[in-house]
Amino acid sequence: MINVKLDSKPDQGWIINITYVIFGLVLAAIAGTAGIFTLIR
Repeated sequence: MINVKLDSKPDQGWIINITYVIFGLVLAAIAGTAGIFTLIR
C-alpha cells in the first residue's frame, strides 16, 4: 500500500511534515535551554 502510494504521485506532504517536526524540535530545544538558564539564575 505504501509502495502504491509512492508510485502513484510525488506527494510532498511528508517533506512539510518533516519540516514541522524539525521546527518543533528546535523550538523545544530553545525553550528547554531558556528554562534551564532561568533555573540556574
